[in-house]
Amino acid sequence: MSIVDFIGTLAVISTIPIVFVPMQTLYEGYLKMEVKNLTIEFFLIAIFQSSFWTCFGHKDNDIYVYTLNDGIIIFYIIYLWVFLYINKTTIQIFYYTPAILLELLLVFFLLSARTGLMFASILETLWSFTTIRTIQMALLLKDAEYINLPISWVLMISYILWVIYSYLSSNLLMGIPNFIGAIMWGMNIFIYHWTTGLIADDNFIIKLLKIAYFVEALRESLKNEKLELENGNGNEVKLIELQTASTGRF
Repeated sequence: MSIVDFIGTLAVISTIPIVFVPMQTLYEGYLKMEVKNLTIEFFLIAIFQSSFWTCFGHKDNDIYVYTLNDGIIIFYIIYLWVFLYINKTTIQIFYYTPAILLELLLVFFLLSARTGLMFASILETLWSFTTIRTIQMALLLKDAEYINLPISWVLMISYILWVIYSYLSSNLLMGIPNFIGAIMWGMNIFIYHWTTGLIADDNFIIKLLKIAYFVEALRESLKNEKLELENGNGNEVKLIELQTASTGRF
């Protein structure tokens, strides 16, 4: 086994835990017949993004990319079915499944390997930036509850392995979104340790992140929302949340 195959195998293995993340939420939802933390869009976006990766993988004969993303597509279609069943909208399976299969066929037959890789890289980068709101709130409230440390570690390690694999495969376009992902989830870990007191409040990186993520602007925005709610334009629960966010605990 070459070093490229070894790193590719590790990259796939490191990503597998993320594939199973929705399983626990769906199982808990099945017991209650209600799912609050997931949406149809979550599953559709994951399938849509993986369709471009698997298009690139198959057409470029990259076994590690297409093996992983073929699996993601299969699992997330099943997750979608379970989600629709729990929400008592099983009939929608007959709407979404053909639409997903049509999208997969169109992507596979109409796009070249490079075009598929380009779209996949763009979507992967955009997905990495979805952590921005989490980072903002963690910086604002200095609250570790906004960051899932185990998942952050798994994702950062996975992204790093994919960066190494991309470098060894001489695939810059695949490496860029994975590098960005490694940075974003690494920041989550750094901020988590700051919220628990392992990193000082006057740390230069923390100060820089507060500026970069417009934390003070967010604080002012939440203060304004709180004032509007105090005037009777919102509900009590939301008011309590905004009061906590706008008091400034750091």
